[in-house]
Amino acid sequence: MDTNRLKKFAIEARNILKAGIAAKLTSLGFDNKGEVAENLRPQLLQGGTLWNGRTLSEGFYHQWMRLYEEVQAKGVNEVYEQAAYTWFNRLVAIRILQKNGLCEPVSTYA
Repeated sequence: MDTNRLKKFAIEARNILKAGIAAKLTSLGFDNKGEVAENLRPQLLQGGTLWNGRTLSEGFYHQWMRLYEEVQAKGVNEVYEQAAYTWFNRLVAIRILQKNGLCEPVSTYA
């Protein structure tokens, strides 16, 4: 079995996932160092959250704050790595389950 192709695929897939995660963090107000401008932080209101000119659920505030705390504690690069590793493993596990007929297809691709 040629494991070099598998290693190359895993590295490329993880890099693609890391880029997507970086884009998501940017859309949530984080810069590439993990800092957030004060005006981009969500504000907790009674029964909701004000963020980026929109009113969202209160849950968004708590999720955002957990992410912020993770980035501050571990650093933005570690958060990228950890999230990419987790998503890669989940996607591969789903594909293996599908190929072995243990679950119905949940995603298709060409």
